[in-house]
Amino acid sequence: MTSELLQEDKDERARESNRRAWRIADGRGGMRTVYDAAVSRRGVESLRQAAARLVTARMQGLERDRALRARGRLQAFSARLGEMAAEGVKASDLGWSPELGTALQGVLPTRMPGGKGTGGARAADVVSRLLGELPANDGLTALAVVVEGAELPEPVVMNGHGSPLLPTSVALVGPGSLFANQGHFAVHTRLDSGLRVSELPVLERDIEGPLLPLVLYNLLAAPGCRKGGHGSADLALRIYIEGLCSVMQCDWQRSEYRPVLVSTTLREFLTWFYPNRRPRPSEYWPRLMAACAALDREETRVPWRDRETGHSGLRRVVSLVDIPRGPEALEDTVGIAVHLPPGSTCGPKIQRSRMRYWGYTSEPAYRALVALAYQWHRPGYTRVPGNGGWVQSQDPKAYEEYSPNRIIELCYPTSVNSNRRLLASRAWKVLRRLDEAGDVRIVGKRILPPPQDAEIIV
Repeated sequence: MTSELLQEDKDERARESNRRAWRIADGRGGMRTVYDAAVSRRGVESLRQAAARLVTARMQGLERDRALRARGRLQAFSARLGEMAAEGVKASDLGWSPELGTALQGVLPTRMPGGKGTGGARAADVVSRLLGELPANDGLTALAVVVEGAELPEPVVMNGHGSPLLPTSVALVGPGSLFANQGHFAVHTRLDSGLRVSELPVLERDIEGPLLPLVLYNLLAAPGCRKGGHGSADLALRIYIEGLCSVMQCDWQRSEYRPVLVSTTLREFLTWFYPNRRPRPSEYWPRLMAACAALDREETRVPWRDRETGHSGLRRVVSLVDIPRGPEALEDTVGIAVHLPPGSTCGPKIQRSRMRYWGYTSEPAYRALVALAYQWHRPGYTRVPGNGGWVQSQDPKAYEEYSPNRIIELCYPTSVNSNRRLLASRAWKVLRRLDEAGDVRIVGKRILPPPQDAEIIV
């Protein structure tokens, strides 16, 4: 590829980054989100680094003069934002002056003395607009630098399908992964997808479970307590699954490179986890905050590796943003940010209403359905060619028999109970409940998907 084509490709990527930054800023609550990012440590540091790269040794004449002036403006702007960050100035602290100029004059809203300001929303809007006017390095605006530095999610349309697909490689690592032996994750013996957490020492082997961080199952439980799994499933795990289901397949590839944001009202959000009633704020708020803390833990981040670039790391796949609170909060927006690992592909289909029912009703049943969804998704074995594409086989011989240990790992993957016979008995009781409800089909020691949702192929 010639230097001209490389530069053209680079310019197009910069233009797309700038467009994406404005899509985020112009979205619902976007200006406030951009303001919070701009006065954060990461946002200010991103602007400072961009200013330092504005002038290069190859620049000469007018080009160098323009770059020097742009660098001075960006440095002054980032310095002021740094002061605001150090003082903890929030948008609601800022006053509003109708004589505000542009970023060329370096004008920013001022903090109102002795109390809150009256122009919080407009002040946040001004800061975002000023960032959009300032040029940064490599064809980016200061707004794009802040958005990328803070990894702000881009709004996308929520997937409202009743039977959404889960991605297969939410935590997929190969046998040679550098994360395989670090204690946080282990490799699945067959599907290369099992996970193990260092704070769960009883798991001394690879397990046959879903492509999810097992730490989500019991992060909110004290050591030795609730490990058996009674009542509702942990809220962090359920939010994780809902987040994965909420992104449409057409946005998966986009979310591999940058996080995406789906939004719904708090009223609708609460019905996902309390399908039969509306909880009081005093009931759901502490659980919601604990779930956010669990999702933010390092142990819940999944390993990823980009086969094209060779880059790898740990990624926060699902997180909550913009959680409203207050007497009128039910109609306000809750945001779910999703950042899939590279290479995420089509995985199992789940019945959203049934998952929500069992998530509210029975923790071990919910765990089993999540795990079974992935174990049923084996193209060429349990997924076979049918009319119009791949369909779920209903031939019992296509499914392996479940040993007592595998049955326990379906329902109680993190149990500390040493009585394996008791756990196996309880697990079979849970699975028989699922069978009676029509969510699974038990044939001897094999567990099959329900026939009503798939073409029967024997």
